[in-house]
Amino acid sequence: MYYTYGHYKADSKELFYIGKGKGNRAHDRDSRSDFWRNIVNKHDYTVEIFADWPTEEEAFEHEKFLIECFRDLTVLCNLTDGGDGCSGYAWTDEQKAKLKFRVHPNLGKKTPEHVRKQIGLSQLGVPRGPQTEEHSEKISKALKGKAKPLDQAERLRQLAKQTAQVVRVCPNCGHEGRGPNMYRYHFNNCKVNVWN
Repeated sequence: MYYTYGHYKADSKELFYIGKGKGNRAHDRDSRSDFWRNIVNKHDYTVEIFADWPTEEEAFEHEKFLIECFRDLTVLCNLTDGGDGCSGYAWTDEQKAKLKFRVHPNLGKKTPEHVRKQIGLSQLGVPRGPQTEEHSEKISKALKGKAKPLDQAERLRQLAKQTAQVVRVCPNCGHEGRGPNMYRYHFNNCKVNVWN
């Protein structure tokens, strides 16, 4: 099921974007233009679903119609006239095979010592962590009263023990390991994985 939706500025209720989507796309902040992000950073936004459509083509047509109607009435941050997009694109086996063996050119190379020193020098004097007493107080105030219940802390401990005992093998690079770091550095986040 597809739908057309609009984004409104939270403070003035002014329409600024019209789109087509399915699932959670209307509420998703990813894959948006810089123009859209600037508006949202300044005003935040609310979502309104205009209509549901059984096919993607009908939703595209409605999106084009809405953009055409509202473009003269308000400033829309839509970069196109609508009706375009590549949802549902299927990669061919040939494309998948090409991507499978493409790796970053610096993968496995060691950074030269002079470059490492330059990086270190560029980081000198860069502030780290809370900088002022006021900042520390804000963090402290925000965390007060948000202590985890004892049973939740105990469940997290037990879960950590269980995951640390299971040996997992990354399907991308074949590395074996235990604990949560396997998921952090392997599986979907593996450097060999071309799909992330």
